[in-house]
Amino acid sequence: TIRTIQIQNDKGICMEDTIKYASAWLQAEALDGEVVQTSANACVVQNASDIDFEQMFEEAAEDACNMKGAKPVATGKYPVVLKNSIICEMLSMYMSAFGAEQVRKKLSKLSESKDTKVASEVICLSEEPTLAGGVNNRTFDDEGNPTAAKKLIEKGVLKQFLYNQEEAEMAGTKSTGNGFKKSYKGKPEIGVTNLVLHGQEKSLDTLLAEMQSGLYITSCDGMFACADVVSGDFALISRGYLVENGRKVSPVNQITIAGNFYDMIKEIRALGNDYRTMFTSAGAFVTPSVFVKELVVSGL
Repeated sequence: TIRTIQIQNDKGICMEDTIKYASAWLQAEALDGEVVQTSANACVVQNASDIDFEQMFEEAAEDACNMKGAKPVATGKYPVVLKNSIICEMLSMYMSAFGAEQVRKKLSKLSESKDTKVASEVICLSEEPTLAGGVNNRTFDDEGNPTAAKKLIEKGVLKQFLYNQEEAEMAGTKSTGNGFKKSYKGKPEIGVTNLVLHGQEKSLDTLLAEMQSGLYITSCDGMFACADVVSGDFALISRGYLVENGRKVSPVNQITIAGNFYDMIKEIRALGNDYRTMFTSAGAFVTPSVFVKELVVSGL
């Protein structure tokens, strides 16, 4: 996909940006008696030549086959490693809490938290408009304001909120270059270019080894129906693997993981190096897998 954004005023001044990206999605199925186990895989990259379909299918097929015989675990509190794709979805859901409109309306739990600790010290959250390999690189927003790299969270401390032109004028400040339209007919809303969650970078095996015993959650359903953007509460139907002694030992399904996003980011113990990108109308979200101290799990 190649998308060109052009802004021109009545004085003849013209600005132009071009976004280029390629995306792929596939699903693998494995027959488990009379039950069909499925696993999907997706990727978004800057260049189509970077899509490795064989690897994508191998990962999906392996996961579908490994889910044979999956069953719930006992209800309780568990240490959890959440797969990168889940964190991408969560970040896209709760990104609005960093927007000036939600802050002004007191609909963000972060409204009174600027320059205070809101997350684990290992957490950094940055917007990177010129990210190497980024799928949503921009030099200006849809209101003509220049974009700029910025740190929203640095070592767990909330540093900045995001403004479009309207919110900036109401707050008596300058736009941060985050006014974006979901369609050319729409009103500029607060969005991002490439929002990157980063910090410590460890392999997935290292995250599981540090967790020792717990759950590795590989997929969640109901993110947009069962997650409250304002309160941060979520309860998601999930599946994955039981982990013992740092190794996956058995598949798990028909469980629900529950918690609060704003509490959860304070309990992140480590981040992986397995970055994944998700592209939505609100921007691109780039995250690794994360190790969370504890979440509530409903099962047997």
